[in-house]
Amino acid sequence: MTASRDHPYIGRLSVEADRLLQSGFHHTIHPLGTGGPYAWLVSKVGGLDDTIWIRPHGMAERRPPRSRLNRVMLVIVLVVIVLGAVLATTAFFSAKDYGTPAFWSLPKHIGYCGNEYDDQGSQMGNPRLFTAQNGTVGAQWTFLSWTFGGDSIYAAVAPLHPPDDTVCTMDLYIPITGSKWETYVLSGGT
Repeated sequence: MTASRDHPYIGRLSVEADRLLQSGFHHTIHPLGTGGPYAWLVSKVGGLDDTIWIRPHGMAERRPPRSRLNRVMLVIVLVVIVLGAVLATTAFFSAKDYGTPAFWSLPKHIGYCGNEYDDQGSQMGNPRLFTAQNGTVGAQWTFLSWTFGGDSIYAAVAPLHPPDDTVCTMDLYIPITGSKWETYVLSGGT
């Protein structure tokens, strides 16, 4: 098939090529097998040097904009880092204060009122029974604190100003279920 000037597309190309050549535009012609002054125009269409593939000047220096996925991934990474730091810190203080880095489990020991209390296992009872067993006159059932895992710590505590030679309480209790309590006994006591 040979190119013809009568073809609507080829005709337009040849008119443009003629106009460019008459205006003094000179270019090396690379014939496509049909030859003619318009062949160099046809050879560039769809090639790598087509203007659609050429990046405008100044575009190479600009960084591509961050996509939403990049921002979401950055937030996820930061949340994981912060959460890891919080969990590591909590585990460290749980090991220091309660004898176990597993802050979600029951403590191995509890420090209270300047004394250490060691885990003695579970015991059945209720606050009234534990207060009576304390033996200190005026002792009251009192909420003391929470563990890092959210368990409440209770004790039958002596009055606010005990004599210097007495301790605040002999036993600490953490409720497990119903009338079952984890008991912590004064270290060195019975």
